[in-house]
Amino acid sequence: MQYIFIFVMLFFVVLFFSEAVVPFFSEASTGTIALIIGGIALFQLVLFIAVNKAYKIVAQANKNNKKKQKDFIKLKAHEYKEGLAKKRTQLITKDDYGDVDDSKWKAEIVKFFNKKIGSIPEELALIDTEEQVISAEEIAKIINDVAIEAQKEHVNLFTYSEEMDGIEYEHFCASLLRDSGWDAVVSQASNDQGADIIAERDGVKVAIQCKKYSSPVGNKAVQEVSAGKLHYGTDHAVVVTNNTFTSSAKQLSNSARVYLLHHNELSNLKELLDSELANA
Repeated sequence: MQYIFIFVMLFFVVLFFSEAVVPFFSEASTGTIALIIGGIALFQLVLFIAVNKAYKIVAQANKNNKKKQKDFIKLKAHEYKEGLAKKRTQLITKDDYGDVDDSKWKAEIVKFFNKKIGSIPEELALIDTEEQVISAEEIAKIINDVAIEAQKEHVNLFTYSEEMDGIEYEHFCASLLRDSGWDAVVSQASNDQGADIIAERDGVKVAIQCKKYSSPVGNKAVQEVSAGKLHYGTDHAVVVTNNTFTSSAKQLSNSARVYLLHHNELSNLKELLDSELANA
């Protein structure tokens, strides 16, 4: 729209110097020429004011619609905020080098938008723009902010259930650790190298293997977390379960210096480690 004014100006310039107009100006009086030029200038001024006003109206409308679009997305995201908080907790992990990996969470944001929001109402579309909606980065930020807000509101997002799967159990255990002051991060499920959770507190680092079993946990879990302790360079190794441990697992844990705990004992992990250190 802002280009209309420039186009009209160029049109008059071309017209002024065209063969059809030049003879007329060569024969016209000075007063006539001045009157015509003044009329053109006045027309250009009126046109400029009109175009500028129209441009401001469009800009203000887009500003209003951008805000409405953001409010619309935020409102939709709030309908699923607990689910988003759980997904963010599950999908943001740390890689083998300790760096945060949020690639799966970013992909989940796109999936969530396409499945639960889908599109922006036509009446909120932006005017005179190639893209009629706010940027993907802005949309992702809104959804991410809602998830973070929900994480703060619901510190313990995971409650124990016999129906939860292994990954949900890992996050449940991590939430218990966070509630008791640990910085607990769930490892990448496909590449945990023997430790489902890496927990840190007061300079102490612990590798934790989680086992949600319907029967007692055996030697393999102790072996896995021992490897995890070596791989991640932690101070301690723990196997945690909803069940109990076999006699052989208990024997191996004694020689391997691995702690065997029920998940209800995780809230006292710091005290347990301090007690062992004091008695060492």
